[in-house]
Amino acid sequence: MKRTLVIAVAVVALVFGLVAYAGAAKSADLTVTAKVGPQMEISLSSPTLDLGTIDPLSSGSGNVIISGHTNKDAQLDASVDAGDFTTLTSGVDTTPVSFTYVSLGSGAFSTSDTITGSIDWSKPADTTLTGTVTYTLSH
Repeated sequence: MKRTLVIAVAVVALVFGLVAYAGAAKSADLTVTAKVGPQMEISLSSPTLDLGTIDPLSSGSGNVIISGHTNKDAQLDASVDAGDFTTLTSGVDTTPVSFTYVSLGSGAFSTSDTITGSIDWSKPADTTLTGTVTYTLSH
């Protein structure tokens, strides 16, 4: 009986000790933050544009769609290297396009650009002409 009483007292002490230990636990909260970095993507409806056959002193035109995403206000610019053409122009090169992030909603944008090329009499017939338009999206 004595032994049962000692075991009972030991069990009670152990149980109250564990409860007291559990009640002594503390907690702390960690607030996690991050800053969203500016991100943008740009793509073209096609990497090439064929203006067809152009006669001297005339021009040919074609359109390309520029699309992408931005999570911040952005501006689309173009720079033109006429290459073999006498003249090569881009509407975006003449008038850059601004995108306001808030009005985009999802951040997606799309715009069309008209490319016009012309040649003079110095270009021989059946010559394939090449020029480049480089689009730049910047925040």
